[in-house]
Amino acid sequence: MSLASSPSSRVRPTLRAPRWRTLLRRALALAAGVTVLFLTAHAAASSPNGTVDHLSVHPIFGSELTVADGWADVIVRAGTPAGVPAGGGGLWAVSGSALTAPVAFDALRAPQVVPAHSFLGGIDVVLADAHGARIATGSARTETRTAPSLLIWSTVTSLGLDLRGSEIEGRRDRGVDLKLRIGWVERDPRTGAALAPDSAAVYAAVDVVLLRAEDLAALHGGPLAALTTWVLGGGTLAVVPGARDLTDTPLVAMVGGAIRHTTGTDERPAGFRGGNLRDDALGAVASYGLGEVYLLDFDPLWFDHDAESYARVRELVARGFRRRSLPAFAHAPEGRDPNAAVVRALDPNQGHGRALALAALVLTAYAVLAGPVVHLRARRRRRPLAPLAQVPLLSAGAFALIVVIGVVSKGIAGRARHLTFVESGAGLSRGTGVAYRSFFAGRTTRLAVPSLSPGGRLALVDRHDGAALDGPHGLAPSSLTLRPWRTVVVQEVGFTYELGGGVTIRRLPDGRLIVRNATGRALRDAILADGPSATYLGSIESGAAATFSEGRALRRDFEDPRRDLPQAIEEPQWALRLASYYLGAAIGGDEGERVRATWQLAEGVAAGSDFWSAEGPVLIAELEGPSSTTHDGGLRLESDRVLLRVVGEGGAP
Repeated sequence: MSLASSPSSRVRPTLRAPRWRTLLRRALALAAGVTVLFLTAHAAASSPNGTVDHLSVHPIFGSELTVADGWADVIVRAGTPAGVPAGGGGLWAVSGSALTAPVAFDALRAPQVVPAHSFLGGIDVVLADAHGARIATGSARTETRTAPSLLIWSTVTSLGLDLRGSEIEGRRDRGVDLKLRIGWVERDPRTGAALAPDSAAVYAAVDVVLLRAEDLAALHGGPLAALTTWVLGGGTLAVVPGARDLTDTPLVAMVGGAIRHTTGTDERPAGFRGGNLRDDALGAVASYGLGEVYLLDFDPLWFDHDAESYARVRELVARGFRRRSLPAFAHAPEGRDPNAAVVRALDPNQGHGRALALAALVLTAYAVLAGPVVHLRARRRRRPLAPLAQVPLLSAGAFALIVVIGVVSKGIAGRARHLTFVESGAGLSRGTGVAYRSFFAGRTTRLAVPSLSPGGRLALVDRHDGAALDGPHGLAPSSLTLRPWRTVVVQEVGFTYELGGGVTIRRLPDGRLIVRNATGRALRDAILADGPSATYLGSIESGAAATFSEGRALRRDFEDPRRDLPQAIEEPQWALRLASYYLGAAIGGDEGERVRATWQLAEGVAAGSDFWSAEGPVLIAELEGPSSTTHDGGLRLESDRVLLRVVGEGGAP
């Protein structure tokens, strides 16, 4: 009995150990199987067949008309497996940072316009599922060449192929290639609609847009606003009228009135009449802001071209190329500091001279009290250990005072500042330009940054402060994260600025030049230049007028007196650059110093332009008066400065 029971009692423990190990192995295997099934089901739900056939990416106007550092929308095409359901998905235009643009997978069967930012000559696009898992990638290369450019609003023409690379008449500055670059606007194969951008910033590399009247009439919404804003800011639009009646609202609005075609008489040749149109060797032309609108009396988009048609198109592009230096506030590449003066004007941290002086006085008083005063007093009273208690108290008091001074000077509540450079044609109610907006908070803050107007594109001015501007393709509204007491500056381009009734500049029958202010705000430190003469008009209140002769005559040496042009220029000329130092010196006194400090802010933005244009009179002034907005991104708007430049003649008499 004892021999039979003893072995069984010793065997039982050895039998239990393998059974527990088996159960553990089975549990682990079951968990691994469930995980695999879950991942497989997730992948199948996200992308049936688990793949995308291809992902092609190319710039919206082609690589020749795309800047290497700036806004450059792309057209994305993806071949997707059959049966992909509608629902989540995403496109990411990656240029240094991810710029998210959600899109449903089933929409990818048609070409998609994705606003993107070209950075260092390339744009990468990543297609991901709703959970961020990468499915496919594509990329496009961009380049920057300073050369004349023509955008043809049609692919059904041989004009671009015939003219690409042809020589355009122009000034040979250093780095300028006068061989013509060509771009095309594609169409959606489903609807036939043009695949056009919705921001004027994308047209930065385009000199001339050539299209038919019916193509212009078919535009609406964002693409129409982007095109007209680009013309307003200095672009050249050439329209082939065809046989249709030119009553389209966009064209009529740009030329300033109804258009009719006349057959001609013995006294006046046939042509287009109406609005601001005037006869031209290419047909008829009207000014629109800083740009021009042409109605061509020939059809360059027709297949049967001759040498004369080619020559006239080259002349059209040469005119548009020459106008490139007319806008002074065309947007600069994103991420580049405009100049140090702009950053200082927008940074609340730059205005603490009094606080620093007060803090220095506190430290000086502490050094005097904690040093000789306390020790001499202790020696006189024969209490050598007294400083051990008094000096820490003085240190704590000085530290507290300095903290209070810093908090009071910097402030606890967040605030914003605006500095906007606007330019417009005389008599127009809208202008274009560049806006710089700064945001400052006393604690970590996340806020939404709205756009100044539809079509605006936002970019962070790179000051290496760790801030991030996150939003759909950099469009507004975007989310901005602020660090305590750190100023973040955001640049916005592609917007329009409302000027009320605008600024009228007219030449009276007796030859006098008159300026009338209808902006609704006063023009402060107004300066009017007309050919070789200039005058300082001071302030012009809203609704008031001033004539050229009423101002203080200025010497014309406030233009940049240096020959600031490369040696390779065939026809050297005096630089017409903005030089705030010479401008202030020509005015003199306190007014001259104020003008110098004001327009020094614009020098970096206006670099490279013919600021004092030969196209006609030029008026510059600062808009003074209450701003229409009191907050930006939820922060109190502390200052809103607007520097205005008006070019040419026009407006109600």
